[in-house]
Amino acid sequence: MYYALGKKEYEATSKKVAKMVKEGRGNKLLPKKLSPVSYATSNLMYFGYLTEEGRGTLTPYHNPNSPNWNIISEVKEPMLIIFGSEDTFMKPSVEFAAKIIKLKTKNTPDTTVEIIRGATHSYIGYENKLTDTIQKWITKRFHL
Repeated sequence: MYYALGKKEYEATSKKVAKMVKEGRGNKLLPKKLSPVSYATSNLMYFGYLTEEGRGTLTPYHNPNSPNWNIISEVKEPMLIIFGSEDTFMKPSVEFAAKIIKLKTKNTPDTTVEIIRGATHSYIGYENKLTDTIQKWITKRFHL
């Protein structure tokens, strides 16, 4: 939403949504402009996944200095992170997201970042490639 709205409107919208959630109006639906992923987005859903205060916002790509990144930075287990090269939800780009992930997980013993060329956010039409990528990583990682 940061890239869709711009910094000023994003911050104002996040503040307004947080206030509405705090006031008990979390179920109120937002306009389509603020519903980037599903047809209907409530204040609570927006707050949880599209603001930096939300518990679901673990990787705020628009703010590499956000403390939210600490969670992924502290993972000590092997991680496989997969992006579709045509994922329009990854702003400003999939390549930027992959770069930030690699930077933020540099202290993780083993992080693999894969980009599936041609795949979108939902991997429709690329399910076999997604499955193959996961299976190859598991086989290599656990010596199966």
